[in-house]
Amino acid sequence: MAISALRPRALVLAAAAGAIVLAANPAWPTAPPPGGAEASSGFPPGMLGTLLSAEVAALRGGETDAVLASRRYVDAARRHGDPALAERAARIAAGAGRYGLAADASAQWRRLDPESPRARRMHALMLVRTGRAEEAAAALRSIARRGDGMGRAGHDAVVEILRRDPDRGRRVRIMEAVADAESESRYAFAQVLAGSDEAERALKLLEVLRRERPADDRYAITHALLLHGQGDRDAALDVLAGHPAENGGSGELLRAHARLLVSAGRREEARDRYAAVLARYPDDLDARWEIGRLLTTMERLEDARAHFRELYRWPGWRDGAWYFTGLIDESRAGLDRALRAYRKVREGVYYVSARIRSAEIMAEMGEVRWARWHLAATPRHAQSDDVRLFRAESGLLLRADRPEEAMTVLDAALDTHPEHTDLLYARAMVAERIDRLDILERDLRAIIDRDPNHAEALNALGYTLADRTDRYQEALELVERALALDPDKYHIVDSMGWVLYRLGRHEEAAAHLRRSYEGERDPVVAAHLGEVLWALGLRDEAREIWDSALEEAPDNEVLIETIERLGS
Repeated sequence: MAISALRPRALVLAAAAGAIVLAANPAWPTAPPPGGAEASSGFPPGMLGTLLSAEVAALRGGETDAVLASRRYVDAARRHGDPALAERAARIAAGAGRYGLAADASAQWRRLDPESPRARRMHALMLVRTGRAEEAAAALRSIARRGDGMGRAGHDAVVEILRRDPDRGRRVRIMEAVADAESESRYAFAQVLAGSDEAERALKLLEVLRRERPADDRYAITHALLLHGQGDRDAALDVLAGHPAENGGSGELLRAHARLLVSAGRREEARDRYAAVLARYPDDLDARWEIGRLLTTMERLEDARAHFRELYRWPGWRDGAWYFTGLIDESRAGLDRALRAYRKVREGVYYVSARIRSAEIMAEMGEVRWARWHLAATPRHAQSDDVRLFRAESGLLLRADRPEEAMTVLDAALDTHPEHTDLLYARAMVAERIDRLDILERDLRAIIDRDPNHAEALNALGYTLADRTDRYQEALELVERALALDPDKYHIVDSMGWVLYRLGRHEEAAAHLRRSYEGERDPVVAAHLGEVLWALGLRDEAREIWDSALEEAPDNEVLIETIERLGS
């Protein structure tokens, strides 16, 4: 088999397999003897040794090693005329951040395979990343004319390539050289401007395009979304509501309008807009999915279920539809039926969530052992999956009043993912449950040291110091920092009230706690506010607040303990 007939990944895996052996045996020669394994492999003379030595260098992971590996692949590609080798060279260099070398390698890849859309895209991106503006603009103009050969129209491909460059100013400068007077080109320029902190220029350009081609829904949608992103929600809605759409508007236009209505809290109008989409385009699966989710939030659960049922037969939508069906079944049809729905989620973004919900239902049914087994058996495809599953397991153990076991789970999780912020925070909360304030403080301070603006960690530590120690001044400083970062979070406002109460500043405490309770009728906030009012002599008002909170949360431990301690 000719080397060029091998797919690049197959070639790399073949080389990497040999590289592992060579890495373990550095005394071995990098090229086999004549007539040996190389001759029987189908590789040209001298090539296998070159590839293996290149992969050894790549596997070492250093920047110098990556340069060496890339150059060896470039040399092999030049000698053997194989584009797969040039592609490998370009990807190794790009992965190491050596964009100049990657640009040269991808240029060779293009010469060896001039029709490859991947080669054209990568070469253009590497020219952008190295700041070779004129060459980058020429490469992007070629893509704009031809398309990217991978299903993306030419100007769309240009926008996507430029968005991958982190230098926003450079994106704009290069796009200025690419754009011409043609409307698609100017629309692409507006998109690049919008993604590069040049919103005003983008809005002016979109206004011109809308006047020139008022029937093009894309210009109105992009204009509205940009206005919405700038915080001008009403203007965004006006753009879509007043757009002179043909035949009532495309499904994309109507869906965009519905999403903005949801964002504005106008859910009934959004539901009607989605209904209009489905009346005109009954096979618009995006609209069916979005109205199903909207109706779920509106607690129109049976209506939502009907839409999700329509999505079961579509592979790309099936798993999400079954997940939301499970959520509906939990509140309507019973836990057994919800479990059956969750088990039908086989893959996709909702898979881990479905496994976690299934485990929580098992634990609620008293089957904590099976719930833990279920979580342990869940495949982990990313660190985020692992972290979520560890936290879910510790959470169900906490709900089962087994905090020591929850602590063991989180200790193991942090052995696997040291210093992970979410895991540290979770362990701190468990530590408070088992009176290990030393662990709580250590973990929360570790978070704060890495992120001084972590409002939740600042608040949790400040509140705990006020509630469980006499370090009130230190607590006040921490909660003040948290409140400055997030002044509207009711639980942080509650913490400030509680710290002030501990400091004896009762009037100020009551003001903060009233504001917190108005924001969220939380039973813990009710307990705190009642206690401060009690201390101020406003005992009838305190009793009214406690009575109201008890009706909503009759088993809340903090509320009950406060009432009993104060003898009410």
